[in-house]
Amino acid sequence: MEYTKSLEIVAPLAETSLQMDIQDVSDSEMDLEESGVPIDDPEYEPADEGFISLDCGGTENYTDDAGIQWMPDDPYINSGQKVNLSNTAVGGEGSRQLTSLRRFPEKRKSCYQLTPVQIGTKYLLRGTFFYGNHDNLNSPPQFDLLLDADFWYSFSFSDPNELVVQKEIIFMVKFDPTNVCLARNNLSIGSPIISSLELRPLNHNMYCPVNRDFSLLRIVYSNYGPQGSSDIRYPDDQFDRLWYPSSVDFPTITTSMEVSMGVAYDQPPSLVMQGAVTSNLNSPSVIDIPLQQSKRYGNLYISAYFAELKADLNATSLREFDFFLDDKKLNSDPIQPKYLQSSNVSVLVPYGITNSMAFRFQATNRSTLPPIANALEWYRQSSQNQQGTFTKDVEVINIIQQQINYSYVGDPCLPTQHSWDWLTCSNDISPRIVILNLASRGLTGSIPAKISSLTALEIIDLSDNNLNGAIPESLASLTNLKESVIFYFLCKRLLWMKLFSDLENNDLTGTVPAALESKKNLNLSLSGNVHLCYEGHNFCRRKSTKKGLIIGLVVAGGVIALFIVCCIAVVIIRKNSRRSEDAESLVAPYSQIVIEAISREYSYEEVKKMTNDFSTEIGRGGYGPVYYGKLNIGREVAVKRSSETSTQGTHEFKTEAVLLLKAHHKNLVSLLGYCCEGAHGILIYEFMPNGNLHQLLHESSPSKQWPDWKTRLDIALNAAQGLEYLHSGCNRRVIHRDIKPANILLSQRMEAKIADFGMSTSEATHASSKCVGTRGYVDPEYNETWISTDKSDVYSFGIVILEIISGRKPNFTNSLGQVTNILCWSRPMISAGDIESLIDEKAGGNIHLGAMLRVAKLAMSCTEKQQKDRPTMNFVVSELREALQLHHTIGGEDDGIVVQPNYNPIAV
Repeated sequence: MEYTKSLEIVAPLAETSLQMDIQDVSDSEMDLEESGVPIDDPEYEPADEGFISLDCGGTENYTDDAGIQWMPDDPYINSGQKVNLSNTAVGGEGSRQLTSLRRFPEKRKSCYQLTPVQIGTKYLLRGTFFYGNHDNLNSPPQFDLLLDADFWYSFSFSDPNELVVQKEIIFMVKFDPTNVCLARNNLSIGSPIISSLELRPLNHNMYCPVNRDFSLLRIVYSNYGPQGSSDIRYPDDQFDRLWYPSSVDFPTITTSMEVSMGVAYDQPPSLVMQGAVTSNLNSPSVIDIPLQQSKRYGNLYISAYFAELKADLNATSLREFDFFLDDKKLNSDPIQPKYLQSSNVSVLVPYGITNSMAFRFQATNRSTLPPIANALEWYRQSSQNQQGTFTKDVEVINIIQQQINYSYVGDPCLPTQHSWDWLTCSNDISPRIVILNLASRGLTGSIPAKISSLTALEIIDLSDNNLNGAIPESLASLTNLKESVIFYFLCKRLLWMKLFSDLENNDLTGTVPAALESKKNLNLSLSGNVHLCYEGHNFCRRKSTKKGLIIGLVVAGGVIALFIVCCIAVVIIRKNSRRSEDAESLVAPYSQIVIEAISREYSYEEVKKMTNDFSTEIGRGGYGPVYYGKLNIGREVAVKRSSETSTQGTHEFKTEAVLLLKAHHKNLVSLLGYCCEGAHGILIYEFMPNGNLHQLLHESSPSKQWPDWKTRLDIALNAAQGLEYLHSGCNRRVIHRDIKPANILLSQRMEAKIADFGMSTSEATHASSKCVGTRGYVDPEYNETWISTDKSDVYSFGIVILEIISGRKPNFTNSLGQVTNILCWSRPMISAGDIESLIDEKAGGNIHLGAMLRVAKLAMSCTEKQQKDRPTMNFVVSELREALQLHHTIGGEDDGIVVQPNYNPIAV
C-alpha cells in the first residue's frame, strides 16, 4: 500500500536506473527548493562550523584527534545531572566524550534543543551512550529516544559495564530548534543517560529517500579496503560519517591515488574508495558477504560503492558484475567500475529479509575479471510523519510555563506516551491542548491570561495552588470548555455535559467576571477563595463564609436531588422500553417460536442425553452457558442453552437461528439443530475444539504453546473472510454488531469461524433502541448515534487485529500500573513504523516485520474515528491475503541484518 509509485533509482556508473516499487522521494527536492538550497549546485559542501558536537556532562571546550571541536552540553539542555567517569578506562583523547555523561532522574522527558538548524536541510544526527555502571547498580536504564514529535529508538543496554552504543539517524529538519529527547518508558528501570550528541549537515542531494516524512536509521557504513583497524571519519569524510573496517576474508586491491567522487551521489570519501575486496581463487566470479539476523524491520536503503583501482588493464580486460541481495538483483544494467572514479548503486528495498541473507557480487558471463566492492552502507527506513502539536498552542503553552516558572521542552503532546504530564491533547494529526491540569503545583502569582489563547481547551484545573489576583475576564472566551461525565447505567448512554473550570482553594480576589458567571451550564468551582466576590450579589465570601457555605450546600443538595429524580425517570423509561421490547419473551415461550427448514429439531430429553445432563460446561456468554455434547452418530457438538439470568431473550435466539439457516460459509460456525420446548431455548453447533481467539491470546497454562505469526495471520484472514461474507456475500447484508476474539472460534486445524449472531441485524443501517456490543470493541461513532453499519464491524475487527499483533487486551495495565487503551497505545508506534515495540514477544521470532507493519497499518485504517474513512471488509481481506503471502514468500524471518563478523567494538 505504501509504495504505489514507481521511481527510477540512479545507478550512476552506467547512467542506468533500477525500477523499484518504492516511496517517491521527489518531495525532498521540493522541500529543498522551498528552503532556498540550490539543488543543482554540485560544489555545495557543508562548512565545518555547521557541526554541533556536545560532550554531554563535560565541563570544557577541546579539540579531539580528528580535529572536531567539542563543547559542554549546558547551553542546549536545561535539566539533568553531570556524572564524571574519569576513573573508567575508555582510552585516549578520541574517547574523551566517554569520561562523562549526563543523566536525567527528575523528568519523564528531557530534551536537547539543537539550534541553529536550517529547515529543509538533511542532517546526520549521532548519539553515543555509555552506562559504565556509574551508579554502581549494575542495572542499565531503558528509555526512548525521540526526535521532535517522532520516535527514534527504544533504548536498552545488554552489558552494564562495557557496552558503548551509538545510534545514528539521517533526517530532514522540520523545526528550528530541533528537539532530541530522552524519555522514560519504564520508571522502575534507571534514569536515561547520554555521553555525546553530534549533528552534521549533509549535502542536499545525498540520501534521496530522506524527506519530511521519512528518515534513515543507520545499520552500518562498511569499508572493504585494508585500511587497518581504525575507522575512517572526519576530516577524511567531510560529513563525519564513521566508516568501519570490515574483516571479510577476501583478497584486497589498493591504491594510493586519489579517487574522485565521480557520480556517487552519497559521496563516499576517497580514502574509503582507495581499497576494495575481490573474489577468492576458489570462486573467482563471486563475492559472497553473509549476514546474520538482527531485530530490525521495514524497508532497507542500500548503497554499494565501486571504483576501479587497477591501472594496467588492457583493451581485452572487462570487469563487469551484478549486485544481489539474496537472489534479488539490485542493479538494472551490469556494473562496470571506472578507473579512480566513484559510483554507486542505491536502492530502497521494500520487503523483509530472511536469516540466510547475503550480499553477492556476481561476475557476468562476458566478464574477464572478478567483481570488486569498495564500500557499502545500509539503513532501514523510518517514518517521520508527525506534524507536531498545533503551532499556536505550542507558542501559548511556552509563554504560560514561563509565567509559572516551568521549564518543559520538546513537543508538548507528541509522541503520545511522552506528552507533558500536566496537560492532555486531542488525537488530531496536529494535536490541540484540551486539558490543562495544574492542580496542587504550588503555583503563585496571577492566573496566566494567556490561557484564553488555548482555544481548544475543554478542562482547566488550577485548584489547590497559591494563585492570587483577579480572574481574567478573557477566560469567558473559551467556548470549548467542557467536561463529559458518563454515568454507566444500562447501556452507558446517560450523557451529561457541563462546562468545567476548577479554581478552588487559591487566594483569588475581586469579583467573578460577569461574562464568566453568566455562561450557561458553567460549573465554575471557586470554593476556598475567601476574598472572592460574586458580581450582582449582596455578599462577599470574606464577609459571610458560613452563609456562603450553607447556600452552597443547599444548592448542591438541590442539584443532587434533581439528578436523582432524573435518574429514576430514566430508569422507569428504560424499564418500560425494555418490557415493550421483550414482550415476546414474556408472552411467547420458546415452544411458540417457529424456525423453518433447519435440519433437525431435538427434544429437551435428547439434548440432556447428548450433553450427559449438561455435565460439562465449556464456555459462557451473554445468552447463557455452552456445554459439550455428542450426537448419536458420535459427532461432537457445542450446545448453547439460554439461562434464566440471560439479558438476551427469545428475539436473540430466533435471530441467531434464522441467520445461520440462511448463511453458510466455511468461516461461519455451523448450526446443526435446535430445541424449542417450553422455557428451553437451545442451539446446537459444530464443536470447535480449540476454543476461541480470546483464550488463545490471553489465557495461559504451563504447557501452552502460544500461536506463532503464521497462525495469527491465518486466523485474522479466516475471520475477515467470514465477516466479508456477512457484509457482501449473503442475499441481504448482515451486521454482526459484536465482533470480538471471544466470538471467533477455532477448529481442530486452527481455522477461525465467527460465532454468536444474537445481536446481528440484516438492516444496512440499524438504529438501536438498546446498546449492543462489548466495551473496547464498540465503534465510537455508534456510541454517539446508536446506528450500526457494516463499518461498525470493521472498527471492531481493527481492534481484534491489534490484539492479534500485540497479544494485549483492548484495555490493559501497562508497566507503570496505568490502565491503557490499545488503540491510543499502539497508534504512535505504528505511525512511527515502530512495529518492534508493538508485537507480542510470545509469538516467537519467526516473523516478517514488514508484513506485520502492513497489517498494523490496516488496523489503524479500520479504527478511523469516522466510518466513511474505514475500508470495506473486501479490502481488509485483500490486504491480509497479501500480508500472508509476503510472510510465506520471505519465510517469515526478521528482515533485519548485521554484518558478520563484528566490525567494530561500538555497537550500532
